Amino acid sequence: MLDLDTVKRWGAQALFPESIDRWMWCRKELPPLLVHSAIGAGVAPTVQVDMQALANAFWSWVSGLERDRRFQSLDGLDFAHFAAGQLLCQLLRARPLQLPTGQRHEAVFALSRTVVTLLAAWRQALGATPLAMQLPERHSAPWASYLENVAEDPAMATAFLDSFTGLEPVWRFPMMIRERPAMRRALKARHDSAQDGHPRRIGCGAARDAAT
Repeated sequence: MLDLDTVKRWGAQALFPESIDRWMWCRKELPPLLVHSAIGAGVAPTVQVDMQALANAFWSWVSGLERDRRFQSLDGLDFAHFAAGQLLCQLLRARPLQLPTGQRHEAVFALSRTVVTLLAAWRQALGATPLAMQLPERHSAPWASYLENVAEDPAMATAFLDSFTGLEPVWRFPMMIRERPAMRRALKARHDSAQDGHPRRIGCGAARDAAT
């Protein structure tokens, strides 16, 4: 499922986590993987990426990240999972792959594979335990449920991505980062430590433990 060569290459890039929310990085790195993933899903090799649609998705994603950036210091790994889900949501809305209407399933697969690959590289850059991240088999009941739900509400992509990657999904409020189990634990720990007079920063262990 993952593009392992891309995971290794991205994860080894200097300052990778700091680069992925920059448009210059995105416009260079994402289109080739999107096209490769689409072709792997059975799309004709002439498939192209609509760069304006990709830009729309990117800037909407970055705007949302800035609103929630303060949570990154609580649990950097869980923030990465949340951010990846939010990116998938925006890509599903913007539809940057120029495909016929009848190939929607292939488009969703390609977008999902791209984001899962990015998340795996992000985890690598953070020094997290490698995760066996898999999308459901196409034509399976879980895949059909995923397609149906994200077609109705792309925001559900965040919850489904969590479920695909071993985290507890937040089905009711997938866009609310403070409702995520790891963030709730981190917020409680910060509150408890402040009450003790010893405020401390919570690392990325909570999401790592939950995902392994």
